[in-house]
Amino acid sequence: RIISVGSSYGDGENFAYRLISNGFEGETKSTWYSLSADITIRGEGEARPSAYWYESSLYMNDLIKKGIGQKALERVLRKLGQKKVQSGKYTMVVDPMNSSRLLSPMISALNGSALQQKNSFLLNKLNEKIASDRLTLTDEPHLVKASGARYFDNEGIATERRSIFDKGVLNTYFIDTYNAKKMGVDPTISGSSILVMETGDKNLDGLIAGVEKGILVTGFNGGNNNSSTGDFSYGIEGFLIENGKLTQPVSEMNVTGNLITLWNSLVATGNDPRLNSSWRIPSLVFEGVDFSGL
Repeated sequence: RIISVGSSYGDGENFAYRLISNGFEGETKSTWYSLSADITIRGEGEARPSAYWYESSLYMNDLIKKGIGQKALERVLRKLGQKKVQSGKYTMVVDPMNSSRLLSPMISALNGSALQQKNSFLLNKLNEKIASDRLTLTDEPHLVKASGARYFDNEGIATERRSIFDKGVLNTYFIDTYNAKKMGVDPTISGSSILVMETGDKNLDGLIAGVEKGILVTGFNGGNNNSSTGDFSYGIEGFLIENGKLTQPVSEMNVTGNLITLWNSLVATGNDPRLNSSWRIPSLVFEGVDFSGL
């Protein structure tokens, strides 16, 4: 069934020196290494499913170098027989390869530029509970040997541990000095460093086992979200979950809703964030999510 196989290796070294008008002077240096594989196979009819896997690290000695092609192959073979299933409300489980996609518009809505231009659905929500108790998210900039770690941002402002969401309560925005002056508020910092979400006690398989009727999302295919309202619509692929088991590969379906409503429906987090990423977001479980298919 295999049509094509691609693999790649990449590495890099970055160095930056900053001299800023606020009196800051400093420099940073970092390295990175990565390996990836992608595979396309012949599916049913005209279908040509594909999948990938990758590993990355700041240090060559820590880079996982084996099993990458095997994982890509396993992931694509699971897609054989993909089809739409009945539209309706399902429990949505999102794997740790894709959970950051749902968090990304939330973080974008906290940026000073979006707030200053009144183009954020989280405007004037500071210190309000806008998500489930399950959402606790912290910026941890000083983790050792971690992607995204830093002592200062691009303005030379010192980084510090920062609570973003605490049991669903929004605690901070990311406001740089430029937008802070325009808004007449105190600056915080220009952006996040390492996002760490509080984890649960189950891995992805354990979360799936507790779902009676749901959909496991293993990929987002296009779509969009409205930055002013939080409304979203994403194409997805994954698997139908019935009585705690994966029973049918699905594709060509859409998940729709509002991001604030979605994050209020978060009922569980996994214990499986990808630690090679600066966004350490585990598997997520949301209840009562709208899917459109047949």
